Order: sequence, then C-alpha cells, then structure tokens
Amino acid sequence: MHYIEGSIGYVQIRNRLGRVLVQKTFRTAAELDFAFTPGTWRLVSFQRPCDGNCNYLDGPTDRCALLFRIRRSDTLSATVHVTPGSGCRIELR
Repeated sequence: MHYIEGSIGYVQIRNRLGRVLVQKTFRTAAELDFAFTPGTWRLVSFQRPCDGNCNYLDGPTDRCALLFRIRRSDTLSATVHVTPGSGCRIELR
C-alpha cells in the first residue's frame, strides 16, 4: 500500500516533558542528522498524506515514537519504517 497522492514525513525530537524541540520534514527517504546532549529524548515520526497535491495535507497518520537515552559517548542511529495505513516503527542502533 502507498499514499496515492504522496505524503510529507515528519520527524520530531521531544524532551521528557513532551515539548517539541526540533521538527524536520521529508518527502522521500532521507537522512536527517540531530545532535543531542546527554539525557532522555523522544523521537516521534508521522506522515501527512497529500490531499489532491502536497500544498494541501491531511492530518497526521501512521505515527510512532521511541523513548531513548543518550550518554556522553553515545553515537546512535535510528531508522523509521513506515507502512502506509498501518503505522510505523523505529529501529534504534
């Protein structure tokens, strides 16, 4: 399954209180880089399907989130796997 008219993907970094600190968007598979200080963070991803064209977007869908902790010397990478109509999952390495 796919989004018939396309979609805009969103990735957010939130603090422990849920406040959005950074939000980036993407239209195709892309690599996004973030720098973190040590602490606990939440990575959130969702899609906004295009409604006719991508100048008009439907509400957020296929959402997922992952809470993770960064230590001083950590280098992590995350991959977001989106299945249109069935959500997403985040893989942390």
